[in-house]
Amino acid sequence: MDAFMERWNATGGIGGEVPDGHYDVEIIDAAGLNRRADGSPLVKLTLQVRSGEQQGRTIDHWLKLFDNWYDEARETLKLYGLDTAGVDSWEDYKRALADQLIGVTASVSLNHNRNGYAEISLFSAQLPLTPQSSPPAAPPPSPAAQPAVAGGDDIPF
Repeated sequence: MDAFMERWNATGGIGGEVPDGHYDVEIIDAAGLNRRADGSPLVKLTLQVRSGEQQGRTIDHWLKLFDNWYDEARETLKLYGLDTAGVDSWEDYKRALADQLIGVTASVSLNHNRNGYAEISLFSAQLPLTPQSSPPAAPPPSPAAQPAVAGGDDIPF
C-alpha cells in the first residue's frame, strides 16, 4: 500500500477499491462527459452499494461512446432504463442521463481486469418506484338507478 492510501485509511475513510463481487446498487449520479485528450463522449454512472459489507461505497461505471464501443454502451444504458426517443443532441442526451437514470437500482458484478480497471456487468435494473395515485372514487349510484323491490323491503331468497 502506498503512502497516500495509508494516510487516507488512517483518516477513518474506507479507502481503496470496492472488491470484486456481486452488488445491489443505486445510481446516484449520471453524467455525460467529454474526454480531455480528444473530446470523445463518455458516460459516467456513480453506483452506490445498497447493502452488505460495502454498503454506502461507490463504484464508477464508465461507458465509452466512441470507436467500436457504441453497441455495448447503448445496450447497457438501455438495460439501465435510458430512453433516447426524442433526444436530438449531446446536450439533450446528457440531460436524459440524469433525468432518467438517477434512482435506478440494479444488480451488478464488479471485476478488476489485469490492468486494474473496473469491469462492470449489469444483470438487472429497476426504475425508481413512483407514487401511484388512486383512481378517482366512483360517485354513489343515484336512487333512481337502484332496482325497486316489489312487495316491501324483504328480499326473497
